[in-house]
Amino acid sequence: MAELSQVFETLHKGVLVSVNSRRYGDIAQFLLVEENLEELREIVERLGYRLIAQSGYFYLTKPALDWSQKETFINQHKRVIVAVSILRTLFPLLSADMVIKKSEVIALLRKREDLAQELAYATSQRDLLLGVDELFRLLERSFVLEQMGQERGDSFRVLAGINYYTTLVELVDD
Repeated sequence: MAELSQVFETLHKGVLVSVNSRRYGDIAQFLLVEENLEELREIVERLGYRLIAQSGYFYLTKPALDWSQKETFINQHKRVIVAVSILRTLFPLLSADMVIKKSEVIALLRKREDLAQELAYATSQRDLLLGVDELFRLLERSFVLEQMGQERGDSFRVLAGINYYTTLVELVDD
């Protein structure tokens, strides 16, 4: 089981911890205990942060962002937002715990030339295969996907953190 200091250290690095993450499962289990969640919440509030716990994921944020901080956040995450938008277009029922294969995404994108520009924007790649590889790496770094294991190198689990980004995508789409 994770310890309070380990949980804070991980969240403070900007990790979006999902309950279905293999890598951060012990931290998620720690935070699912109400007493642990409340204790950490009190500590981080004294440090000037807010602990967000919703839809199966957890993260730290500052209590109030001014416009320039919001703009910085959007600029830092716009590639991920576009990447999640691509996944939502390819998989309309995209949800946590779904398994996505790179090979399937490649096949779907070959049929959807209209998404080539979005893929190039999200990944800075014009080549489909390189673009999909970079897309998956970007989504892994953003705690949206997690590779299911070396023996299943083509398979990735959609983490609960997808809900965070799909909410942003929906706001942009409106």
